[in-house]
Amino acid sequence: MLRKTIFSALVAFLSISLGCKKIYQIEESHTYESVTKAPETGTPTGNATEIRVMSYDINYTNRAIKGTNTGVLDIDAVADVINSNKPDVVCMRQVDRYTTRGQMDIDQAAALGSMTGLKYYYAAARVIGQGSSGNAILSRFPILSSENLKLFTDPADEARCAAIAVLDLGSGRKLKVMSTQLEAAKENNRLKELEEIQSKLKSDDTPFVLAGNMTANVGTATFNKLNEYFVLYTKDTPLATFSYPNPTTIGDYIFYSSDSHFKVENYYLAGYTPNRHVPLIVNFQLKY
Repeated sequence: MLRKTIFSALVAFLSISLGCKKIYQIEESHTYESVTKAPETGTPTGNATEIRVMSYDINYTNRAIKGTNTGVLDIDAVADVINSNKPDVVCMRQVDRYTTRGQMDIDQAAALGSMTGLKYYYAAARVIGQGSSGNAILSRFPILSSENLKLFTDPADEARCAAIAVLDLGSGRKLKVMSTQLEAAKENNRLKELEEIQSKLKSDDTPFVLAGNMTANVGTATFNKLNEYFVLYTKDTPLATFSYPNPTTIGDYIFYSSDSHFKVENYYLAGYTPNRHVPLIVNFQLKY
């Protein structure tokens, strides 16, 4: 421990004294409060009767189509989408932290937290160069606790995880939120991941919302198991969220714990989006 402390202090001293670029270390997860004032919203913090949840694959802010530019990074455009829709909770995937593809000097979850005035939690799924990529949660409500749940992954595949945050809704009420992206190609692996997710979400009586890219077409074993474990936001065909501007593929889903906890008021897709993934938005009425 002493050697580690001395080494860290030496690295910091050399970085400052030699004018070097900041040296970043990969962290499994971290939670910070945003210092920026949150935008005005119809949901009063600490006394919520409704909650707006957004599920958003930000694709590490790549493939922006704002204006005439394509194939560029545009984190400002991602923040604009979030701010214009005024969600209380945002569950994000493909969030990068200090990666070459997502800019070495940007912690995307932290930056979006600051740009939207929301608190945030980031959970790394896999290492990319000197950085990492994973899932994140933005919240208008205080984050009471957080966890990076590592999911089953074949050694040859991309590592998967789930970001979990327990939020304080006020009046003694809590909400557990999970953001994840399941295995892309192998359904047997997705089913194993779902068992882990179901066990974690139902480990206590806390009402929960699960959002993410489940790689599950209607009628597949994964889709059927999701509906067995959780309640889907719609009884109709889920909205297609990929690829903008004319999405035809159902990618993002939002599930919840029970009809005794939530009532779905309405759901829709965000309008303009700066990449190929269209955010899914569900407005819930709280019943607890």
